[in-house]
Amino acid sequence: VTDVTEFRIPAGKSYLSPVIDCFDGMPISWAISTSPSAEMANSSLLGACSQLKEGEHPTGHSDRGCHYRWPGWIGICDDHGIVRSMSRKGCSPDNSACEGFFGRLKNEFFYHRDWSGVAVESFMELLDEYIRFYNERRKKQSLGWMSPMQYRISKGWTGQGFLDGKISFFRQHLALGRTGRYSRSMSASSACCSRARCI
Repeated sequence: VTDVTEFRIPAGKSYLSPVIDCFDGMPISWAISTSPSAEMANSSLLGACSQLKEGEHPTGHSDRGCHYRWPGWIGICDDHGIVRSMSRKGCSPDNSACEGFFGRLKNEFFYHRDWSGVAVESFMELLDEYIRFYNERRKKQSLGWMSPMQYRISKGWTGQGFLDGKISFFRQHLALGRTGRYSRSMSASSACCSRARCI
């Protein structure tokens, strides 16, 4: 499941586009940008697609935003065998998994903090760090008081994404360009499930 949310600080605006695995609520790919562009949304989707194994055809759910109706998004879904799903008009609960993540993120990371003097690029770095913290160390009651990554380790999902029980992120997916865009995805082995997934 995916969506876009905005962060507004005195220095400017930033936007986050994550792809959440509904199995355990882990953001398996995300892009952070100073513009809510199609490039940002497509980047996070491509990061998730790079983790699919042969024969996997998960459902990709979104709201009815223009990002998810443009030919570029549709083409990526078609090229990677993703079954597109969209919320009914005016039915935000359909996208509650992503909205819930945004709510927790903003309550814990964004609200009740003074962002005066923080540059937009610095903010994006801090946001990226929080999402990595969320995946690696933030405990969730629904996962037996484990973080999403700890939960996956407990299920024996090991391989390329793990080094001595710690997470190895694909650092090459992190890029800060002239447009002020970050993109990151979890490694394929750390995001795979034996059954069809909803991203």
